[in-house]
Amino acid sequence: MNIERPAIIAPVDSETAGRRAYPQRVQYFLIPLIFGVITGIIGRRKGSSFLLWSLVGFLLPAIGLAAVFMSRNEREDPSRECPNCHKLLPISAQVCMRCGEDLDYPAEFVV
Repeated sequence: MNIERPAIIAPVDSETAGRRAYPQRVQYFLIPLIFGVITGIIGRRKGSSFLLWSLVGFLLPAIGLAAVFMSRNEREDPSRECPNCHKLLPISAQVCMRCGEDLDYPAEFVV
C-alpha cells in the first residue's frame, strides 16, 4: 500500500515567476509616483514649484507630504510694490529684480 501524496508546491517555470513578481515591483514605483504628484499639486497651490515638491514627494513619500502641509503659503505673504517699475515684490526683497532699484523697508504693504 503505497499512497502517493499530491505535491503541495506546484512547479514554477521562469515565465510565470516573472508575471507574479511584476505587481510587487510596480508598487515600489507607483506609490511614490502618486505621493509625488499629490505633493506637487499641494505645493503648487501654495505658490511654490510643482517640480520641486513632486521630487520631494517622490523621494520621501510620507515625509514630503507632511512637509508640504507644514510649509508656508507664499501667496499669502505680504508684498510691496516697486516705486520705480510698480512690480509686486515679496517684503523680504531688497532689490527689484526687474529694474534694479534699491528698496527700503516699506511704509505700507500690498497683500
